[in-house]
Amino acid sequence: MNKIVELLKKQIGKENVETPSPVFSWLKGILREVGQSEVTVDYLVRREMCNPVGILHGGVVALIADETIGIAVVSSEIESHFTTINLNTNYLSSAKEGEIVRAVGKIIRKGRNVINAECNIYNLDGKLLSKSGSNLIISEIKKTY
Repeated sequence: MNKIVELLKKQIGKENVETPSPVFSWLKGILREVGQSEVTVDYLVRREMCNPVGILHGGVVALIADETIGIAVVSSEIESHFTTINLNTNYLSSAKEGEIVRAVGKIIRKGRNVINAECNIYNLDGKLLSKSGSNLIISEIKKTY
């Protein structure tokens, strides 16, 4: 098991996971499961994450997917920084303020230069709320953490 997976496993069940991403801290995700290249994270839908109708804003859904995918990539053996090339999100259902959504992110394929990943977001009853696919490019800049 790599060092990052070990560090992430110590954060299971805690809010504000130790991560270089300030956005993840704002989302206040709580890690539930961590594996090699796969993570499950719960997010409480807060008022500031909602649109005027009181449901989780589509932009925040995409943000949750992007951050969850990022954690899945960090949990892999990758030694360099990476960035999202594209993110395609299908919105299938909604979540209201006060609900918890569960995001499952995983790497589908890791190539030499490009990583293909996905994130499905569910409510706690298991209903699929959104489905996202992403490609990320691996940079030449080595990680320092």
